[in-house]
Amino acid sequence: MSLAARLLGACAAIDRLNLRVGEAVRWLVPVICVVTVVHGLSRRLFSLASNHVSEAQWYMFAAIFMIGAGYTLLRDEHVRIDIVSQHADPRLRHAIEAAIHLVFIVPICAYLVWFTAGMFWISLLQNEGPPDVVIGLPRWLLIAFMPTGFALLGLQGLSQAVKALLQLSGHRPAIVAPAGLALDRKAEAAP
Repeated sequence: MSLAARLLGACAAIDRLNLRVGEAVRWLVPVICVVTVVHGLSRRLFSLASNHVSEAQWYMFAAIFMIGAGYTLLRDEHVRIDIVSQHADPRLRHAIEAAIHLVFIVPICAYLVWFTAGMFWISLLQNEGPPDVVIGLPRWLLIAFMPTGFALLGLQGLSQAVKALLQLSGHRPAIVAPAGLALDRKAEAAP
């Protein structure tokens, strides 16, 4: 098996991981909408409020945005400014893509995984909870979303960089998740 085939296999594995994680957390979007509306109505109409529900909203929001970041990068739905590369030929676009991921995304995510993993570890050892209530959701669980999300984003950045470099050398990586918001399309099978 050639090096390119092994790299493509590793990229496909990372892509499938982020695809599964993203599909697992995206169901939280309608859930958080319903919880927010019901909790807001219950507070306004019946003066019923719950710190647990408010905390659960934070946790769902954190899961969606932190853990779903790698999925967003995989689907090419992240915010980008393509002033230069949108008019460039494909080879230059692949080179820019690889450079951006290798120079910025991967190193920054590696640092943030290291930094936030320490925060998570301290919070876990202290069994940190919410400061304003006696019984509440553990804060360490919320903090765990940070190193997890940055690790998934960093892995996806590495996968995107490797795929761009392989495309520069003439290889065609399999598409694990189509770009855009076509959620009804099935992901193509990876090799």
